[in-house]
Amino acid sequence: MNLHEMMGENGKLIIPDHPLMFFLDLTQRCNLRCWFCYNEPSKERFDADFEKVKQILDEMKRVGCEEVTYLGGEPTIYKYFWETIDYANSLGYTQCFVTNGQIIDEKFAKNLMKYKDIEVGISFHSIREEVQNDIAKSPQSYGRILKAIKCLEQNGIRWYSQTSLVRENYLEIEEMHSFLNKLGTPVRMDLSRMVESGTTYLQFLNENEYKQVFEQICKLDIETIPVRIEAFPRCWLKKIAYERKLDYDKIRCSVRPCYAWVGQVSIDIFGNIRMCPTGGAVAGNIFETGIKELWNNSTVITEFQQFDWQKEECRECEDFVFCVGACKMTYQGKYPAPDKYIIEGGMYNASNNE
Repeated sequence: MNLHEMMGENGKLIIPDHPLMFFLDLTQRCNLRCWFCYNEPSKERFDADFEKVKQILDEMKRVGCEEVTYLGGEPTIYKYFWETIDYANSLGYTQCFVTNGQIIDEKFAKNLMKYKDIEVGISFHSIREEVQNDIAKSPQSYGRILKAIKCLEQNGIRWYSQTSLVRENYLEIEEMHSFLNKLGTPVRMDLSRMVESGTTYLQFLNENEYKQVFEQICKLDIETIPVRIEAFPRCWLKKIAYERKLDYDKIRCSVRPCYAWVGQVSIDIFGNIRMCPTGGAVAGNIFETGIKELWNNSTVITEFQQFDWQKEECRECEDFVFCVGACKMTYQGKYPAPDKYIIEGGMYNASNNE
């Protein structure tokens, strides 16, 4: 998604008349059992109907959407995975899928070579084999990830790593970056924040631990492998850069905004339009109401896009287009309920810093 499509000449946020990209769940099933997964393991899991997947791809393309990222569950075990990739490719989509890498082998990687615009995200949570395997609840997880990366590299497939930051791994960012450099040429290293919940409470990073994350990022050679970490308020970044004498420009460039319901949507296997792949409020169903109608007339989306839930100083900030209120994964109904660190950081007026 191109940020410049959402920025006016005056630097203000412009909300497009349709989503620029979307996340699409293909299945709720998975071949691993990562303890922090937002798909509850106790529930029965289902696959998306392939005909409905095609309907979604048709509908989103019709309104002008060009990018799709497939999620799950584990998208590669979806029965119609290759048929979905083929169909979206015929429509001209730029495609990406995030996978745990467990079934990617030489044959799989070679199949990907026929697609021009495709990228693979590999969920890789620790360079320590025992930690990775414990997180995934599989003794083969680590070895299969390394095999998957090797196969992607050998066949020239664009890939990146995706690491969910928890207390078991947040201090190994420098080591992970160096290790990835040795494995090949990933297009970036993605770091994902966990949002506080019943299942992640004990592993949820506090504000001080996130400061340590950015201290590590400042030490990385981001020219070799760029680093992207999701959704932190710019004012908070200025605050910690000032406090800890960090390179603000470096950490600023490492943070990617969240454009949920501003430039993107998430669609589950039933066609529900959600705020985030992890859940949140539902704006409607794409099969019952077209995406254009939902985007322009759903009160859940349109009220959110007015940003009345944000403080005026946030809405008027020159960095708002890059920040958009930071992470909104805990969105509840009309008002976001941001986690504690965003409340402490996001309410900070960084313009007072000299």
